[in-house]
Amino acid sequence: DLHASYTFSSANGGWLGDATIALGAENVLDKEPPFLNNSVMGIGYDQENGDLTGRTVSFSLRKKW
Repeated sequence: DLHASYTFSSANGGWLGDATIALGAENVLDKEPPFLNNSVMGIGYDQENGDLTGRTVSFSLRKKW
């Protein structure tokens, strides 16, 4: 997992003053979740320690008023 953000200073003024941009990525290497032979739940992976969604990337922009 990788996450990075940057906050623009309010001293610069302009419309980016006090704005924060962020970029995040989950499961960057696109690894499969760990296998678990869960005969009780009938699920073939460890749902507490793995996620089936694969790689996801997000971008956000927040602005203080």
